[in-house]
Amino acid sequence: MPGKRKTRGRLFQELAGLRKKIARLEALETRRKQAEKALRETEQRYQDLFENAPDVIYTLSLDGKITSLNPTFETITGWSRPEMSGRHFKEIIHPEDLSSAAQRVRNILSGKKEAPVELRVRTKSGGYIIGEFLGTAHIVNGQVVGLFGIARDITARKRAEQALKYYSGLEKIISHLSSYFINISLDQMEPGINYALSEIGAFTGVDRAYLFFFSEDGGRMSNRYEWCAEGTEAQIQNLQNLQVASLSWVVAPLRRGEVFNLPCVKEFPIKSRAEKKFFKNKELQSLLCVPIRYGGKLIGFLGFDSLSSEKVWEENTILMLRLMGEILAGLLDRKRIEESLRESEEQYRLMFDSMSDMIHLLDRDFRFILLNTAFKRMNQELGLKTDVIGKTIFEVFPFLSRKVLKEYQRVLKTGKTLVTEEATRIGNRRFITETRKIPVLEKGRVARVITIIRDITVLKRTEAALQKSMRMIGGKP
Repeated sequence: MPGKRKTRGRLFQELAGLRKKIARLEALETRRKQAEKALRETEQRYQDLFENAPDVIYTLSLDGKITSLNPTFETITGWSRPEMSGRHFKEIIHPEDLSSAAQRVRNILSGKKEAPVELRVRTKSGGYIIGEFLGTAHIVNGQVVGLFGIARDITARKRAEQALKYYSGLEKIISHLSSYFINISLDQMEPGINYALSEIGAFTGVDRAYLFFFSEDGGRMSNRYEWCAEGTEAQIQNLQNLQVASLSWVVAPLRRGEVFNLPCVKEFPIKSRAEKKFFKNKELQSLLCVPIRYGGKLIGFLGFDSLSSEKVWEENTILMLRLMGEILAGLLDRKRIEESLRESEEQYRLMFDSMSDMIHLLDRDFRFILLNTAFKRMNQELGLKTDVIGKTIFEVFPFLSRKVLKEYQRVLKTGKTLVTEEATRIGNRRFITETRKIPVLEKGRVARVITIIRDITVLKRTEAALQKSMRMIGGKP
């Protein structure tokens, strides 16, 4: 019996040990299943990420062939994954970017870390998008088996950056031209307008930029200024005295203050002879005309021709070109005013110099700022200085008494005209003058004094002789 009990106890011990082993195996199996489940979930998450990522996820073999692509690649490029599977990446990279792309792949496969790079990728339609590429070596069991990469489509961002840069550059040019025209002289206005056309035309990438103006009655228009890109034939000689009525399609929106924007000239129904002349160049692809108005009236327009390709003008660019039109309108108005002033000034100067009275204009410091021909002639006859602009009256006429200074000071203080007579002797010559000192007021203050000197020597001698004769007559018995 004791031996039986001993055998039974050993059996229970072995059974207990077996149960522990079974429990451990069950625990291990549970953990294995949990690990497999976690792995499947992880794989599913990565698969979901791979399938639904907004960026392109791809892998390359050691020889640069595409081994996997996610669906985003199809959406962005238009290529299907089966079409590209097994093909070399070089087949869809822009030729100018190939060298850079190949070097990056070699560096990454050799274990080097590379910063993101921008590469142009060819789409199925033949165009190119811009991708930002980031890659790393794909390692399995410690061995590099290929390249794992992510690419983000940044085309929209790059275009926005380029547009911002473009608008900023155009704004700088227009700001520069605005400042340039503020200080330009009248005789430099025509070269200045040609300079403005060349700056705007070259920057916007057109082949021709020009200015048209309407006749006084508005019935005809002519090309007055023109800039042409290198290799572009000038048309200014062919575009003179065109009938406005025959170009109503172009002019009508301009009269309403709108631009005439024709991205595709071949869609324009050219009918009249004037239109055929206006659109004479068969290479013309696109046309933009910006109205130039003054005093609410259309006086002309600023035009841009594209010959090499059709051109779509962005709204912001059109707004800036409208501003350029306003600047040119202001410049042309200034030109008109200055020409009128110059004509008036010439008439005034002619009258001023034809007067026999000696006239000069002094500032508040009694310096000469203007004088007429009679004044110069008098100084020459008296042997005095004729180059007197900027000099004081007392430097030119050192013989003047202190009384004259007080007279000028009186005019500056009171703002009233003062008439005096002076007898002066220079050398052997004695003469008498009547002087009018006339104040010129600005904002209630005397800014300058006009001095008119009339030689009354003969008059005074005649008066003296007449008085003497009258006394002699009156004294007869």
